[in-house]
Amino acid sequence: SEGYNLVTDSTGGTTTYRYTPDQLVTAEIDPLGNETRHSYTDFMEPYRTIDPEGGVTGYSYDNDGNLTGVTYPDGSGEMYIYDDKGRLSIHVDREGNKTVRLYDTERPHLVSRFIDRDGGVTEFTYDSHGQPVGVGKGDRRSELSYDGSLNLVSWHEDGRLLGGWKHDARGRLIERSSPGNRTEFYVYDALDRLRRIDARDGNVI
Repeated sequence: SEGYNLVTDSTGGTTTYRYTPDQLVTAEIDPLGNETRHSYTDFMEPYRTIDPEGGVTGYSYDNDGNLTGVTYPDGSGEMYIYDDKGRLSIHVDREGNKTVRLYDTERPHLVSRFIDRDGGVTEFTYDSHGQPVGVGKGDRRSELSYDGSLNLVSWHEDGRLLGGWKHDARGRLIERSSPGNRTEFYVYDALDRLRRIDARDGNVI
C-alpha cells in the first residue's frame, strides 16, 4: 500500500513525503503546504515532476533505459545522445550548447577526448590500470602518477609540480605537499580516524 513519512526540522516545520508501494516518492509537501508531485514509468524511472506552481519537468528514455531528454517548465530542454554501445556521446544543454565524448578504442569505457561547448578539445591518456595519467588541452598538459596501490602520488602541470601525496601501507594519506614548499602531515588514531594535521610551519589543524 501507499505510505508516507513526516520529517520535522529544527524550527518545528514538518515536511510530508508520500510513497508508492515500491517506495518511490510521489509527493513532497513542505511546511507551508506547497506540494511537489512525482510520477514514474512502468520501469520506475522518473517521468514527470510537477512543482507547487504547476510547472512540469518531464523525462524521456530510450529502449535501454538511458535518459534521452529533459523538458523544463520554461519550455527549455536538454538532450542526450548515445552511441551503439550505450555510452553517452552528445549532450545538448538548455541553452543549446553541445558537448561531445569520444572513447578509447582499446578500453571502451574510458573517455579519450572531450569536446566542450566552444569546440575546445581535451585529451585523456590512461595507464594499464585505467587510471588517468595525462590530460591535455591546447598547449597545456597535466600529468598524474600513482603508487603500486593506485594511490595518487604526484600531479604536474606543464612540468611544474602542483601536488604530491604519500600514503602508508593501509592506504591512508600521511603527507601532502603543494607549491611554495608547504607540506602537511596526517596523523591517525588506532581506529584510523584522523587526529590532526601537522604543517611544516608548525601549525596544527
